[in-house]
Amino acid sequence: MQRLLEKKESSTKDLIKVQKRLNIEKKKREKLEYYSSHIVRKHISNAQGIIELLISQYPKEDLLTYLKDEIEALNDISISQINPETSHDSILKKPNNILLVDDDEVALFYNKRMVELFIKPEFLETISDPRKVLPYLQSSKIKIDLIILDLNMPNLNGMEVLNQLKEENLLHPTIILSYDLSSIRQKDLSVFDVLEVWTKPVTEEQINSFLESINA
Repeated sequence: MQRLLEKKESSTKDLIKVQKRLNIEKKKREKLEYYSSHIVRKHISNAQGIIELLISQYPKEDLLTYLKDEIEALNDISISQINPETSHDSILKKPNNILLVDDDEVALFYNKRMVELFIKPEFLETISDPRKVLPYLQSSKIKIDLIILDLNMPNLNGMEVLNQLKEENLLHPTIILSYDLSSIRQKDLSVFDVLEVWTKPVTEEQINSFLESINA
């Protein structure tokens, strides 16, 4: 019994140390207000909540696994991954040059109209074939501030497009669109400069919430 108590006390101390490290990381990343609030802070908050449960004598294997995932996600995110000429600058102001990608022509027309009405960009390009995204960005003379990208598309899905862009060092701040969000994991998106995930069809509320967050 004494050994179990000692083991539990040791585990609690380790968890408190982890919590302190997470707090330090949180303070560092708060210097980048939008980046911190939309990517890093989510994982920190999740991990801290799990640690509090564990300290409260509710050790669960699934919680430990989830905690491990959250800490790994934090490790995958570093300030050095932010491109100061794209991500950091773009997310701190309203995007003026937007690329909208969707294979569904009806959805593309509708979403284009919503973006025009509520974001009012100076430039808006639409692409219905995801295979054309990389060539477009490689040749375009327009500096794209934001990509709004459908997730489920033939030939190349949204994640495959992002992988292509990452390989060519052409990642841009991105918003993912999908009818079904159940298959999307935040830890899979954090390394691709994904700012938000929106359910389709795009709504005025989603756009306004995004604009408020970058103007906060």
